[in-house]
Amino acid sequence: MKRNIEIMSYYKGDRQKYEKVHEIAVSFSYFLDREDIYKEILKKNVKGAHSDQIKNILLKKARELGFKSEKQGLFRNYSVNYRPDYFRPLGKSGIILEVERGRTVNNNNDLLDFWKCHICKEANHLILIVPKHVSHTRNIYKKVKERLAFFFEKKNYTNVETVHIIGY
Repeated sequence: MKRNIEIMSYYKGDRQKYEKVHEIAVSFSYFLDREDIYKEILKKNVKGAHSDQIKNILLKKARELGFKSEKQGLFRNYSVNYRPDYFRPLGKSGIILEVERGRTVNNNNDLLDFWKCHICKEANHLILIVPKHVSHTRNIYKKVKERLAFFFEKKNYTNVETVHIIGY
């Protein structure tokens, strides 16, 4: 059966080391691929829509998987007032979950999300949910995959251990 949702995962080293993060990301991708959920996403992925409309669709699943919405205090050591869309502790680390829509590539929000994960002392994993296309930008998912892949070449490693990009 053809899926509407795509997922690309990048790992620093062996994937088996990150099995729990992988399971969570795949669980999100299958949730988004449910016919009722995917139809709801398509209704909200229109010109002028905000990523909050997509986030609201995910909220129940995110909570079910142990995420908290807009966790505060993760960036207290920096002079920035960032909050992730969702955060979930995982052992000695954690997962930041970010949901993007129209400004993903044009405003470099994908790179900002990666950077937030990089500077966050409590997270080494990023799940990034992005549209495949919006009315004014094509191939968003493809561009995000290409851009973030560079960070998983050994010469470019950061402290971000995994990134899972889910395209809706």
